[in-house]
Amino acid sequence: VTQGKLNRRWIQHEGDEFVAPLQLFNQTLLHARRPKGNSGLKVSASNADSGNSFWELDLAMPISLLFRSPNKQIDAITSGGHFFTLNNEPVRLQADSNPGEGKPLKQFMNPIWLDQGRAVLLNAANPREYALYSSQGNNRLRVLTVPEGSSKPTCAPVAVGGNVVLGLDNGPLVMFDPETGGLIGAPYQAAP
Repeated sequence: VTQGKLNRRWIQHEGDEFVAPLQLFNQTLLHARRPKGNSGLKVSASNADSGNSFWELDLAMPISLLFRSPNKQIDAITSGGHFFTLNNEPVRLQADSNPGEGKPLKQFMNPIWLDQGRAVLLNAANPREYALYSSQGNNRLRVLTVPEGSSKPTCAPVAVGGNVVLGLDNGPLVMFDPETGGLIGAPYQAAP
């Protein structure tokens, strides 16, 4: 500082928005931030010298889907891709599954119901990704990739016969199987 410049020790969480003042306790740095492209907050304790995290906690992650399954439990999915089963047991500190892996650019929003127990949630922060929820089976929430190459969806998905139809920014409509991500038929583009 005496030479008019700061020495950078470490860089982490690039692109995140820090939402509260940093706090230093001995060599532990506490910080609260909104990861890039996410709706929720993370609170972390890190080593001030190295930047290595001692612990992290996801907070304020919005709920994107609630569903009462046939066995009378409530399934909850957050916008960050955390899956919780709520029943008569105490609420747990960890999700039942986390296909979003706590990574940035996760905003699974606005479920589109394919049928009585399956829904698709597009990732608003990364339109090439979607989450597939199923009220049955072992793997109840999966994150997959939309099969449109470099194109991006320009509208909300529409459910058609258990499949998903999307309009893309390069013009065509595509239909894909949400279980596999595979295209069904050829993309449709109206003639000019």
